[in-house]
Amino acid sequence: MVELTINFRCPDKAEKRAIYVLNLMASITGIRFKRVDQKADIIYGESDDAERLLIPCIEYEINDNEWSLFSDRTRLILPGFIQPHSVKVNESKWGLDIFYLAYEFLSVGLSDPGGLKWSPDKIRTKLFYIYPFFDSFINLLIESLKSAKLIPAGFQKKSPWPNGAPFALGLSHDLDILRRRLPGGITMLAKSIFSGEIPGGVEGSARGILESMAKAVTFKKNPYNAFGKWFDIEDQATYFIFAGKRHSGKDPTYKPPKTFKDLSGYDNSKYEIALHNGIKTWHDNTELQRYQSILSDVFNRDIKGVRPHFLDFRLPVFWNNLNSFSYSSSVGSDDIPGFTAGINFPFFGFDFKSCRRHDILEIPIGLMDCALFSIKDTGVRERTLNEIINISIASHGLLVLDWHNRTAYRPDFPQWFETYSQILDKAKSVGAYIAPLGEIDIIWRKHCESVFLC
Repeated sequence: MVELTINFRCPDKAEKRAIYVLNLMASITGIRFKRVDQKADIIYGESDDAERLLIPCIEYEINDNEWSLFSDRTRLILPGFIQPHSVKVNESKWGLDIFYLAYEFLSVGLSDPGGLKWSPDKIRTKLFYIYPFFDSFINLLIESLKSAKLIPAGFQKKSPWPNGAPFALGLSHDLDILRRRLPGGITMLAKSIFSGEIPGGVEGSARGILESMAKAVTFKKNPYNAFGKWFDIEDQATYFIFAGKRHSGKDPTYKPPKTFKDLSGYDNSKYEIALHNGIKTWHDNTELQRYQSILSDVFNRDIKGVRPHFLDFRLPVFWNNLNSFSYSSSVGSDDIPGFTAGINFPFFGFDFKSCRRHDILEIPIGLMDCALFSIKDTGVRERTLNEIINISIASHGLLVLDWHNRTAYRPDFPQWFETYSQILDKAKSVGAYIAPLGEIDIIWRKHCESVFLC
């Protein structure tokens, strides 16, 4: 492991901001940064020492409309691929505050997750997904450390995952609708006739109605009760299950005991249970803990994770109310595939204003089923999927899948289950670390203990 020392000569808030960013970069690069008050490899702030790598502390002004940061020295468009030559004055002195830049990139991207700050149309690229642009800042730091001869010229990021796996694949499912019922089936059929927005089309919707009715009459499993299909292809995955009071007509209608009964016939080591909290509950700590307790009592196990239904939340307030949880997997999009906040590895939550880190680990969603299949062109969809997987491999990143349980029913969702299975096969073929999110939480926390700033 490479270890570098850093001396902070900057205001307290800038120091907190820099430490948060350095810890993020340490977690994915394996470079350990040690804080010292004397002579150091890196100085953040002001100094006349030409032999050290100097990174200036700059307070940029932010123009959200143009997605830019600017000061009297420089103007930068966010997000984007930043080239080392565009920010370096020479081998030992920068003209850019990478810590402020990276921090603001994250805070802007996370300030309104539903707003998709880094969506493809806003960053004006030909991509059909959100690229993990934070990797650009990491690569910039690595190349600059090489130029300053602080790390070997041949340094490469090492995989942070067990057994040196090239990337990690997190498996998760949201349980929103557990029964295909006649009223819902009729609604789907009507939409397929008049709007064309139903994946299975008219034929799939009609077939679904007939099969649902037939199975109800014969007392066979409902078409959406397809847990067996998931367990056949997965060793273990996280299931986000709704509990508590419904605050919206869009909230799930089932009760946890019914889900427990559905799962009781399967090996309980095959799944982790996490909370799928309802709409408009993200700001209520008491209610979140109560729902957590309900699930824990029904399934007789600890509930460590949480993900809001419809990804309804605001940061950092949501993180502030998760003191009884270990991790959240909430940052993502059901509209656009890719890495919503521009980051493709776990990170600890933080308060944007105070720069205070929380103990909640955010495990961001990289690919939701409905987001991927919002791309109607089959060729473009396949290319997008391959690019996202290849990016995850190249950066040793994390790709969390979020597939709804009902998508295993092919008439309503043709190719959705098959695509999930193909991603699993691809990950296995390259030796990826595949795990439920609770296991990723444990692994990442242990990993960060060895590399975080001390």
